[in-house]
Amino acid sequence: MLQTSSLKNIQPETLTFDLQLLRSVNCSSTMDPVDNYNNTLKSTLDLHALVNRTVTFCRSAALYTVELGQLQAAGRAIERRYKATGLTVHKLAYGEH
Repeated sequence: MLQTSSLKNIQPETLTFDLQLLRSVNCSSTMDPVDNYNNTLKSTLDLHALVNRTVTFCRSAALYTVELGQLQAAGRAIERRYKATGLTVHKLAYGEH
């Protein structure tokens, strides 16, 4: 089970009601009220916006090996280098790979 935030699912009426319940707290320094406000607002938004989603993971293909993954990573690195520089030597290296 994975929890994600979705602002679309917030019901404005209940959020407004909960925000009205927030109280100011006597704080000793100037930053304490800001930190308190930010933490309280974040926890209130999390309460209303968190959604439980079921995520399934598939097993990887039997043909996919560690060596193949390393080759793919090397190929992507060569491709990025070629796209960044545009040099012929990098294009040839990408083509050879």
